[in-house]
Amino acid sequence: MLARLGSGLALAAVAALALVGCSPPEPVATTPAAEPSVAPSVSTEEQLLADSIETVEAFLRLTDQAFASGELPTEELSSVASDELIEQLRVEVDQFAMQNLDVEGFSQLDTASLVEVENPMPESGEVLLLGCVDTSGVTTTDADGERVTGGVTRQPRVFSIAFEPNSMLVTGTTPPSEDPELPGCNS
Repeated sequence: MLARLGSGLALAAVAALALVGCSPPEPVATTPAAEPSVAPSVSTEEQLLADSIETVEAFLRLTDQAFASGELPTEELSSVASDELIEQLRVEVDQFAMQNLDVEGFSQLDTASLVEVENPMPESGEVLLLGCVDTSGVTTTDADGERVTGGVTRQPRVFSIAFEPNSMLVTGTTPPSEDPELPGCNS
């Protein structure tokens, strides 16, 4: 992440968020409470997709809350993210807080599909979920109240999700290794 002055700070913040699969956050006051850990129902690939999407959406809500408040909701995050990912997120939130930016709005997961399923039935396994994270509803302002612009508002992301009988945890998030088939994403 390269920090630049002015709008460069916002771009660095967006880049930092992308490293952990996050997008700029929504205000704490309007952030819905996280749901308990999603228990996967892996009887079908369709259900596995639905459970994975639900887990990633909860992860994004909590990530948005963390960037808006400057504090990690560690207990809630532990129900949808691995300890390693939470620690990564802690570093990113601290770096973002030092940039003195204010963020309002929320991100959304759009156009998601399973790209890989390892050992899907019945005990445990891992899935890779390809989705488009849409941050078009997010507004970032600097310390003077000026709107910071720039960056890509629809970014493709691959979410790694480990599942066991009673939980699903996002273990990582990266950009896809090649251009995904997600119309309108990466714009």
